[in-house]
Amino acid sequence: MNLSKEFLPRLGKLKGKPKVVKPSPPPLEDRPREWLMMDLMFEGLRVRNERLNAITIELFGRFGDQPIRRLVVEAASHKNSVDYRLRVLQAIARIGKVAGVDSHLDLCTLLSDPNVKIREAVAELLETLRQ
Repeated sequence: MNLSKEFLPRLGKLKGKPKVVKPSPPPLEDRPREWLMMDLMFEGLRVRNERLNAITIELFGRFGDQPIRRLVVEAASHKNSVDYRLRVLQAIARIGKVAGVDSHLDLCTLLSDPNVKIREAVAELLETLRQ
């Protein structure tokens, strides 16, 4: 591949892992109603409020399996607090099914999570889903 000499100095050297630039979400006023509702539901799981958490988990149950992949990704992310991840697992249990091999495999990897509460919750969830 021939690169012009003007381009080469701008390439620079990559140090470490290349950064992944996520596209920024559209402004709130441009987001579809369903996206806003889903954002609100995920935020409802982040707070420590039993009533709000219960309402949010019920809403997830009524949405069906549409949010499953995002819920599993949130549960698997160690960047999230353990309490939040446990509430996300409760939302998955309320939906009652996991669609997709990726989501199922990600849940299985949580069986070896460093946190015992997460391991126990996932084991119980997987057992419930088998029935």
